[in-house]
Amino acid sequence: MIHLPKPQAPARASAVARLTLAYGALFIVISGLFFAGAMHLVVAKNSERLQSLVAADSRALAAKLDEAPPDLRVDIGRAIVGARIAQAKDRVQYALVVPGEPVLGNLDLGAVRHSPIGGLKLKSPGWLSASAIDRLDLGRDAYILLGRTQDEAGLERDVLAVGLLALALAALIAFVIGPVVSARLVRRVEAVNLACEAFGAGDLDARAPGADVQDEFGALARSVNAMFERIDTLVSGLRDVSNRAAHDLRTPIARLQNSLETVRSAPSLPLAQAAAEAAITETQSILATFDALLDVAEIEAGATLSLAPVDLADVAQQAAALYGPVAEDVGIELRLDLEPAQVIGEDVLLVRVVANLLDNALKYCPRGSTIGIQTRLDGDMALLTIVDNGPGIPPALRDRILQSRVRGPGARGPGLGLGLALVSAVARRHDAMLNLSEGPDGDGLQISLTFTSAAEAE
Repeated sequence: MIHLPKPQAPARASAVARLTLAYGALFIVISGLFFAGAMHLVVAKNSERLQSLVAADSRALAAKLDEAPPDLRVDIGRAIVGARIAQAKDRVQYALVVPGEPVLGNLDLGAVRHSPIGGLKLKSPGWLSASAIDRLDLGRDAYILLGRTQDEAGLERDVLAVGLLALALAALIAFVIGPVVSARLVRRVEAVNLACEAFGAGDLDARAPGADVQDEFGALARSVNAMFERIDTLVSGLRDVSNRAAHDLRTPIARLQNSLETVRSAPSLPLAQAAAEAAITETQSILATFDALLDVAEIEAGATLSLAPVDLADVAQQAAALYGPVAEDVGIELRLDLEPAQVIGEDVLLVRVVANLLDNALKYCPRGSTIGIQTRLDGDMALLTIVDNGPGIPPALRDRILQSRVRGPGARGPGLGLGLALVSAVARRHDAMLNLSEGPDGDGLQISLTFTSAAEAE
């Protein structure tokens, strides 16, 4: 006994959710690093600007002091520094340092430190503040320090606000929008999984939803549904073979049983031998029926074909060579009108199609009839046509006669009624159009197969 798996609830630990959270956390870290880099860049650019301002002020003072006599440079420097402090010019800080005298100016010497790389630096009053300092020598160990600081409290708040907003948006994407999006994706994957589990449990009508959406999950659903369709076709073919075999073989098997019972109860050896011969004939008919049913079912189920370029003219020539002697014996003429017509197909199956059509025509056409076989190209289509002037098939029967175990009126000799069913199955496998109609003269039967030419198929 085969136990089919029961559909299981999907696991709650979603790989998509974990991946979304991981990417969200990575995005937050990257945003924080970007924020820190932006603040560092602001400070660096501001320092460069302040340094250029201080350097320009230092050059201007140096130009004035260079014009003064050396013994008056300190006094002139004292006057300039005092005047600028009194005017509170810009935000520049000054300090006049003369040995033995108090420091004149508004620059705190405690904020001045020596850089290990060389030169002087000012301590910045804020974590996002910039500073610059320069020294102007006056001689006799006296000098002027020019410094400038810029504590951009407003800029600091703006950059901080932007950074926090970016981090908040990253957190929102990672921990709110991310799980919502991942949950939607997980639901689509779970829907495909549930369809697979239902199909595996025996529901052959189950299909994965979302196949009409043009994205990766839609492509997955379409692939899964195509697989389901294929399996359903194979199962349906197997079921159909079983039903056909049960229906078509019931009567022959009953006749075989009667023949064997006759053999067992025959009063004489000649009667037993005759019944045995009938049983053998019936057995051959059963085997032929079973083989034909399997062939039709295999083709209808989509058996793999060895597709290659095939010339319909060669196919028709091979089938005509097989049935030419039979046609002569029954007094029927075969007329061939063959032009090269390349198609992509299975040559063995196509030869069998033409052979079945010729076999049917020979069974139905009376002595003296003519069977014509024609192959030709019509634009990008290749045509194979078999026409006879026999009794034909009534229009009401033309669709039903393509089914298994259906024979046309007036059939002669033994037959299984599977010839045209096999032709129809092969036509579908080759994407060919099968058409039954009256002959050109208004009588008989014309069967046409229209294929896509090999040049167009490539």
